[in-house]
Amino acid sequence: PDTSAARLDSLAPHAAAAASDAPPPTQTIFQRLNTDLPDLATLCLSFVADVPFELDETNSKCNLTHTLPVVSKSVRSLVSDELWRAGLERLISKESSWREAAKKICAENAEQQQEQGASRNENAAGGNNDNNRTTYAHVGTNSNGQRIYVGLQEVGTEGAAADDDDDDDEDEDEDMEDAPNGADGDNDVEEESVQTLIDKALAVDGVPCTCKQLFSSVVQHLRFRSPIFYMPGPVSMGESFGLHFFEPRYRLLIAEVLAPYPVAFRRGDPIQLEGSGHRNYPKFIYANHSPLERGAPAVIVEVRQCLINPNGTADVFLCPTAYVWIEDIRERPNSGAMYDARAIRMTEESAAALERQAAEAEARRMAQEVAMFSAGNADQILFALLQQLNGGDQMEESDEDSDDDDNVVVVD
Repeated sequence: PDTSAARLDSLAPHAAAAASDAPPPTQTIFQRLNTDLPDLATLCLSFVADVPFELDETNSKCNLTHTLPVVSKSVRSLVSDELWRAGLERLISKESSWREAAKKICAENAEQQQEQGASRNENAAGGNNDNNRTTYAHVGTNSNGQRIYVGLQEVGTEGAAADDDDDDDEDEDEDMEDAPNGADGDNDVEEESVQTLIDKALAVDGVPCTCKQLFSSVVQHLRFRSPIFYMPGPVSMGESFGLHFFEPRYRLLIAEVLAPYPVAFRRGDPIQLEGSGHRNYPKFIYANHSPLERGAPAVIVEVRQCLINPNGTADVFLCPTAYVWIEDIRERPNSGAMYDARAIRMTEESAAALERQAAEAEARRMAQEVAMFSAGNADQILFALLQQLNGGDQMEESDEDSDDDDNVVVVD
């Protein structure tokens, strides 16, 4: 509101001058605004021009992409890159995950500039006099997981749309980490700092790309694609837990997740990233809510320790790192009912609500156990303990239950 008021005050003299002239009867109000006061017309649209994921964090459709462009030609002509920047500023100011993604893009741009500078120095030292080099900005990925760059010395190159379905798994793995070192340490998201962050993310070697392209790149940094493990159950962010994978589809999952990593990561020792050539732990999507469908909440879990047995079964310790919404889920052909999913980071408000829900469920469970003990229900307590020993605990899952029929415990 303060920003809008300031902009209106700055445009007031121009509005008064334009109002003094009678508009031609054949012109509509939007045509008149677009002719005499294009900034004021854009300002009017900015109050309804929400960007993808702004009003609904699970929906990429919005007024700016699916409503305003089809109202009329006059309105479509006012849908400018300034509206994309305003929406990007709002989301970065509100959500830390968007801010971290923008910082990540800045770090990638800085790394790219260093690589280009080193390459130019090598070419100069080797006697290469080719000065007609094109600078590129990273704006997305293609269907093969390869990065898409915009040639900043070329004209007419367009970035990927904000609702692009393709993702770069390795890049998105990195985006689930904290903001890179050297980022702004101020925790207060001020308007000036947000604008500076966007300017840095937009510019490579001083040549800017569009805010719509930057928005698309930020969204791709927030998305994550991987095979999905499905088992309803409570988890707490940052608290490790163990699982035993015995189903063929989950044997395939853990083998794929660890395939790019050293063989030592599969031998049961705690995973150490230092010296491994990787900056992030192996990750996949754990769907712990029922039913498994689009729009369901899930978590990104890191593999902190893994032992893959000769028969393909695996014992893993996992650590939840981020809440996500499942955007798309599909069964992989000829995989034994394994599903691949694409997810996007959850807002802080929704993540906090899930944490409260999990804490309340755990409190109810503990209250029930206390009530059972206080009532002296020994039979119920013993039955609950036997259920837990016979498969209720996640660490005791096994595909060898059929071999244990001879070890049945009978309670009188």
